[in-house]
Amino acid sequence: MKLGQLLDLPTFHQLYSIPIERKAEQHENYIIVFSQGETLFVDSQSENGQTSQARFASHFTREQLLIGLGAVPHDSLDTCRILDIQPNISHRGATTSYLLENYGSLPHFKKMAERYRVHERSIIFDPYRYSYTVDEKKIAKDRGFTIVDQKDYKNFRDFKPFLQTNRGTVYALPCTYQDIKRQQETKIYIMGWYFYDQQIKISWKPSHSRKSRWRSSIIFIDKVTDKFFFQGELYKKGIFPIFLENLALSTGTSQKFPAVKQTYDHFLDTVNQQKIGTGVRKK
Repeated sequence: MKLGQLLDLPTFHQLYSIPIERKAEQHENYIIVFSQGETLFVDSQSENGQTSQARFASHFTREQLLIGLGAVPHDSLDTCRILDIQPNISHRGATTSYLLENYGSLPHFKKMAERYRVHERSIIFDPYRYSYTVDEKKIAKDRGFTIVDQKDYKNFRDFKPFLQTNRGTVYALPCTYQDIKRQQETKIYIMGWYFYDQQIKISWKPSHSRKSRWRSSIIFIDKVTDKFFFQGELYKKGIFPIFLENLALSTGTSQKFPAVKQTYDHFLDTVNQQKIGTGVRKK
């Protein structure tokens, strides 16, 4: 089907021929993908209207599609595809596994699919593959980072820190979490991840108390939204879900150490890869 047919546009409309990709089960809920040197998605919440991360792709109803297409550069319209996807509570994002399972044959996702195939064929796993090393002197000058005591991670097999210096020091990464349900923002710290009994665990701690301890939590898939989350004492006196799509590195971290974001993105890719291989349990 073409966009013009869906919206009953005149045949001369410049957007008439944009393809709409659908599966047998139709949801009338869409994301917009296009290519501009790389695969991009329309993100109505970003300043330039686009993102390279599927988890930030905006959802559009039939009536909103023309507004969303306004974010696609004119010279990229011929690469544009509108994908019908399953809706979720946040009206945002799609998992990599969902896109590959339903639309993996599209040229936009060929590189992504190949990356997964390479991972599955890999026999030897490098435990430091996703660790980023920086110069000790550079980070020591920054008071925004705190050192993680070795006792908090030394017993984790093949532990992969998000930020490690050339002297082996591991630092905690400050993150902001957007709690959609409570409509508030809170801060947590993450330091790394590892496999435990074929499950992925992330090491983190909340910020509600100066004496908050590091804890490790299993990454699960929410049965309702199909989103990745872990859970713990995000606030005092209670266990709360922490969805990965709403967790972001602090702006200062991304600006000072751009490669740290790449390291974190590799972690997210690994979580998605584990889902394809049924290595992440639903809860």
